[in-house]
Order: sequence, then structure tokens, then C-alpha cells
Amino acid sequence: MDGRAELQESHARPRRRAHGFQAAHVDESLLSAFPRSVIPEERRRRVYWNGVLARAEVSSSYKPARKLWRRERQGHYMPSTVGVRVAGEAGKPDTYVPLDRLLGCDILEEQGAPDAASRAHVTSPS
Repeated sequence: MDGRAELQESHARPRRRAHGFQAAHVDESLLSAFPRSVIPEERRRRVYWNGVLARAEVSSSYKPARKLWRRERQGHYMPSTVGVRVAGEAGKPDTYVPLDRLLGCDILEEQGAPDAASRAHVTSPS
């Protein structure tokens, strides 16, 4: 299962999000797909994932912040619109696709999630 499918699946669970993705969504049922050699025990705890999300916030002062998540409120995140480079097919040039579109946030919004794209703060590189 790819990252987009896992994000969509995690939001389809009975405890659907109201205001963004939370570290609580990264639970053992999601992590069980990965062996302990890939995600060790210390990285399976909620406190670790809270830190990962916070360090990658759009407004984070952490260096090198990846600017992947936009915080909607404390502990609640949505993917930012930072551009992710996608390799071009059949000799075509690479393109930049907004992360929220790459992860299918439009599908989440159709299922009742708030519109993340309209409140994004990061723009794609030119």
C-alpha cells in the first residue's frame, strides 16, 4: 500500500478526523505493516510522531524543516501545498505537484474533512 492509500485508509477508520491528521492516527494497526527493523520500537510511540509532525510544520523554526504539514490547531495537521518533485514520464520534464494533491486531500474533503487547500501557506517552487 502506498503513502496516499495509507493516509486515505487511516482517515476512513471509525475515528475520522475533524480537524486534521493527528499522531494518534499512527497507531499499531498502521505500523504493523512495517517490520521492527524498518520502524524500531522507539519510533512506534505517539510522542515520537508528535515530534515528527511538529518539526515538519510550515511555520517550524527547526532546521532543516521540510514544511510538509500545516497545523490546523494543536496536534492536528494537514499536508501543506509544498511542491513535491515528480519524475516526468517518457522523457518529459519533472513537475512539481502540491503535496496535498499528491496525497489525495481532495478525496478526504469529499468525505467531510475541512478544505485544507484553501488555507495553505506554502507555495510550490518555480
